[in-house]
Amino acid sequence: MENKIIISLLLVFLLVPAYTQARVIVPTANLTIAVNTQGGDSLFNFNLTECPTIICNNPTQINLQTQNLTASTSTYISAFPGERYYLEEKNIPGLRVSSIFCTSDNSNDVFWYQGNIVDFSPSPFSNVTCTFNNVTAQTKTPVLIVPDYWVQK
Repeated sequence: MENKIIISLLLVFLLVPAYTQARVIVPTANLTIAVNTQGGDSLFNFNLTECPTIICNNPTQINLQTQNLTASTSTYISAFPGERYYLEEKNIPGLRVSSIFCTSDNSNDVFWYQGNIVDFSPSPFSNVTCTFNNVTAQTKTPVLIVPDYWVQK
């Protein structure tokens, strides 16, 4: 009799699918992207690339249309320890990125800047804000200088 109970319990565990309502908590951070510009409103395009390991995921495109020379948006991103993100503003004709400044309410968050890209690792449950400031690009007019010896006298 005891063997039949054990065998019955074993069959129940093997044949009945496991079901649970357990939830996995993914640590996130709130990322706010802001853009300021001069000279007129424009559509700004950003690429947000997540690198959970040494292999990065495809970038997520984020578009911001400025009104009155400014725009911003917020999104949640995963924030596992060691996870890195690259946030890049794509070039806009007639404008250039003059500065990028990022802040976080967690002092452990570190930011690295290069040109129009910021590289950062958010801490779980932190609030990160990155502001891209754009200025009108200086257009250069090429000047042709003709030496004297080419000019006939």
